[in-house]
Amino acid sequence: MFKGQKGVTLVALVVTIIVLLILAGVSISMVVGQNGILTRTRGSVNNQNAASAKEKLTMACSATEMAFQQEWAANQSLTRSDYYYDANGGVKKELENNGCTDVTIPAGLVVAQDTYASAAGIDITFKVNGTLYKFTGVKVNAQTGGIGMNKAVTVGSGTDAATVNLAD
Repeated sequence: MFKGQKGVTLVALVVTIIVLLILAGVSISMVVGQNGILTRTRGSVNNQNAASAKEKLTMACSATEMAFQQEWAANQSLTRSDYYYDANGGVKKELENNGCTDVTIPAGLVVAQDTYASAAGIDITFKVNGTLYKFTGVKVNAQTGGIGMNKAVTVGSGTDAATVNLAD
């Protein structure tokens, strides 16, 4: 009576389910694991946002330098140090004009030519769209107006902070 019947045995069914569970486990770990797709995507977003914030800082320094050059042509007693901290212009004002908030630029941004190479620079912090960015070792050459900074940028604050290393 049962000799001609065809079908799946219970053992074959259990083996198939086990294989599917293993594949599901591997797939889930590749998506959400420590080096998974989601983790790498978050890292890429941090890199992109940090690069964008660095661009804002560099552009603010460049705009300030261009404005300084125009003013200096008319008033050669003006110094970069005074101009970069000017309440009506300067780097802080340029950053704020480009959508940055909570901008903090301590004294020491402009460094003399003879000590520029050895100067540590200062930390500049500001927020873009609510995310805090901290740039370390920022300095401007008092003679040439050239800007330098460390490659490491801190994105976020507290337990959510991440350090991103940007290329030149």
